[in-house]
Amino acid sequence: MPVNLLSNIPSFSAAVVIWLLMLLIFGAASWYLHRFKRHLNGRLMHARHVTERYRLYFLTLAVYLPVSEFVFELFKIRPESELESNVLAGMLSLILFLGSKQEGLLRKNIYPLFVSTFTLCIGWTFYRLLEFHDSIVYVSEFTLQLMFAYYAFIRVRDYLLTAAAISFGGIASYRP
Repeated sequence: MPVNLLSNIPSFSAAVVIWLLMLLIFGAASWYLHRFKRHLNGRLMHARHVTERYRLYFLTLAVYLPVSEFVFELFKIRPESELESNVLAGMLSLILFLGSKQEGLLRKNIYPLFVSTFTLCIGWTFYRLLEFHDSIVYVSEFTLQLMFAYYAFIRVRDYLLTAAAISFGGIASYRP
């Protein structure tokens, strides 16, 4: 029996709005990364470029978390609201992004902050995905977080290995 996607107009329109917002965020992040790639020259510029990759990850989290949750809240997609926690996480990511701009403690420790934040975000989303395995919202969050993490990994091989390991763990622990 074919499924009519337009039968549930609010969720279909919400999916379209979320997709467009994520496409805009992805485009902005791609432009930001391309700008820094274009100016790579020398070892010092490379070190700055690596730091900018981690900063870009925090910027995408700062934008993505509150905006996506606001859209979820607007269209009543989730049964319970997570707006407060995602706005708080977005504000913390914005603080990390802005605080790591100048030389200092945050900039020197940006890699451990990235690893901690990435592990925490993926772990929390993975936990919710296992808990609410029938919700497409958590699957999309999981996929988008993996997609945004691409900018922070220096080598594509590292990203592919990480994404494959995380995805394989998700598939292996799936309980219908």
